[in-house]
Amino acid sequence: MNLPTKKNLRRFGVPILILLAALTSSHSDSRSFELARAMEIYAASYRIANEHYVDEVDPSALMKVGMDAMLKTLDPYTNYISATDIEAFRLKNQSNLADGGFSTALHGDRLMITDIIQNSPAADVGLEIGDEIISIDGTKVKDQNDDAIERVLLGSPGSSMNIAVKKMRTGKEELVQVLRQKVENPNVPYKGMIDDHTAYVKLSIFTQQAAANIGAAITELKKENDVKYIILDLRNNGGGLLAEAVNICDMFLDKNQKVVNIISKTEKGDKSFGTRAGVTYDVPLAVLVNGKSASASEIVSGVMQDVDRGVVIGQRTYGKGLVQNTFDVGYKSKVKVTTARYYIPSGRCIQGFDYDENGDALNLDESKQTAFKTANGRTVYDGGGVLPDIVLEKKQVSALAEGLINEHIIFDFVNQYVLKHESIAAAKDFIFSDSEYSEFVNFVEQSEFDYKTNTGASLTLLDKAMEKEEYSATAQQQKLRDSFDRLKKNDLLKKKKEIAAIIRDQIVNRYYGETGKVAANLDNDEYVLEAVGVLKDENRYKAILK
Repeated sequence: MNLPTKKNLRRFGVPILILLAALTSSHSDSRSFELARAMEIYAASYRIANEHYVDEVDPSALMKVGMDAMLKTLDPYTNYISATDIEAFRLKNQSNLADGGFSTALHGDRLMITDIIQNSPAADVGLEIGDEIISIDGTKVKDQNDDAIERVLLGSPGSSMNIAVKKMRTGKEELVQVLRQKVENPNVPYKGMIDDHTAYVKLSIFTQQAAANIGAAITELKKENDVKYIILDLRNNGGGLLAEAVNICDMFLDKNQKVVNIISKTEKGDKSFGTRAGVTYDVPLAVLVNGKSASASEIVSGVMQDVDRGVVIGQRTYGKGLVQNTFDVGYKSKVKVTTARYYIPSGRCIQGFDYDENGDALNLDESKQTAFKTANGRTVYDGGGVLPDIVLEKKQVSALAEGLINEHIIFDFVNQYVLKHESIAAAKDFIFSDSEYSEFVNFVEQSEFDYKTNTGASLTLLDKAMEKEEYSATAQQQKLRDSFDRLKKNDLLKKKKEIAAIIRDQIVNRYYGETGKVAANLDNDEYVLEAVGVLKDENRYKAILK
């Protein structure tokens, strides 16, 4: 079928009106009438704008703006995918595509390798974090956007790509051939004993075999230790496969326990999931969550809370309890629509109902939430994710640390650090020393780094206002500016503890990966310390759950 021309598009109004008239006549209920009327008004407005607007109008662009604005009012996950965007959508959702086992990010106009999966094709040919990619199969990556880069990186498993890379260690350009294979980071990056009786397992994503890997990790720890308590860490876990969430719940709950219901507009789309095998690990349980724990993570933590099986510790979770499906709408375009919600055993939905301009779920006031009861009669609320039983204060990242990360200053410094150090101490023993932090301060001062603060923005506004109103800058104003500049410089020392910890994590990650990062922080992790404390205090543990 040929796509309509602009001239043909101007005549769309008449056939649409005929179609809508038929629709209206065949459905007498008010909802169908309202739908038909709204579509007729939209079609007429679209046609009039296209025919009469003073400048030339791109009908496709105009339609996309209208569709985006309309669907955005529903939720952040319901959206229109135009024919021009369909390739990028296909790439992101096609499960049979593969890459070389590495991640990239644009640092200005440079495409940098930011992560390498161990034993991946990329690792096998010697690619490292900090290497700069110049071209892929002859396509230069400079000035390309993320979608264009993704299109050349992804391909069929078994295919290869020729990558021109500027090596971090030598500064020389090399050409390497990387085989595309489906490689995933381990979904259980760390397991270990916090003390003689407390097992700790970290789950980073709910990919295939997540439940089996959790079970294998706990079983292995039990073979060599007297495990009396379990900590399941779901922090920063954005979710994944629903089946794996159900299987993990199966390990800790009795047989035939309801886990999650999927409820849609029509009964045809409703589904229910529950446990089958029954409890495997019948010991006190703590589940760690934060604001980046979403979807399947919220099902597991919410279910454990609803049936009073374990204590949930951390910050309120993200709040994603929606199911999406994609529908064809013609002309190679699609609409992705939220079609159902997840409901956990208490009957509540974990979905947040309000969103900010970034599409992030906003917590609702209790006055707008509905109360539900856990198995033991504790009150829990719907809307805005899972509120932990023990809420820990969220650590705010300072403007300075955020700037150092976003401007890749820490990343570049760690590159230099790696060049100077062939190896470091074991992850748990590694210390980023005071003298090394002084080197970092010098590194920052020699760079062109500057970070934005509210105070600085206010001073800039003051300067502009005085210039506009033709006031001369005063000596006091200059003193204020000089004083502020000195304070900013001192921030590197004032924020030393926070920034040094970030640098230490990135250094450990270069040598030991995600496993090393987790191991390095366990002894001082306030979430873990809180979990150990409540698990070992039997009275407190039982009091929370009752």
